[in-house]
Amino acid sequence: ARNLHFTPKPPLPTKNVDLGMTAKVHCKAVGSTRIYWIKEPDEGGLPEDVEDVNGTLIFNNVRLDHKGNYTCVAANDDDSIRSTVEVRILPKFDITPPEHLEVVELQSVYLDCVASGSPSPVIKWDHDSTIISTSNEGDDSRFKIFENGTLLLHEARQDDAGIYGCFIGSSVGFKRAETYLVVKCKCCN
Repeated sequence: ARNLHFTPKPPLPTKNVDLGMTAKVHCKAVGSTRIYWIKEPDEGGLPEDVEDVNGTLIFNNVRLDHKGNYTCVAANDDDSIRSTVEVRILPKFDITPPEHLEVVELQSVYLDCVASGSPSPVIKWDHDSTIISTSNEGDDSRFKIFENGTLLLHEARQDDAGIYGCFIGSSVGFKRAETYLVVKCKCCN
């Protein structure tokens, strides 16, 4: 039984996957007569769109409910060994702001930024590399960030022009999308 071991080594303890994509986790062992995967807690079988092909766990079209712990079991007649992998879902943009947007002075602007992942990503906005806080003091009171991540700018002014970045992040990873805002003056038309 001593010679039963994972090769070249057990799968990594975590695997980060992208929503909507295909991902694989390999598991091989020496001295085993069978290798199979279970999802913890073992509720009889793997989730839909997840298959076990000769010890390789294949995620087709990754979904949020694919996250969790998966255990590879390698067994022979005398013994079995296990290795568990935590599958985590990278943050993904569901909606990104437009790359370029023109508004007229004093017009209100909505910039959409919606994201998903597991754990749920935090959404932050910046303007020309400065984080936008939504305090109620001074210029910041003209900004509002909705729960879904959309940024509202009340009554745009010339100095609001520039690059706005939407940053989505979780313990698994982060991504950023940018939009260039042009504010035209009212009187120049």
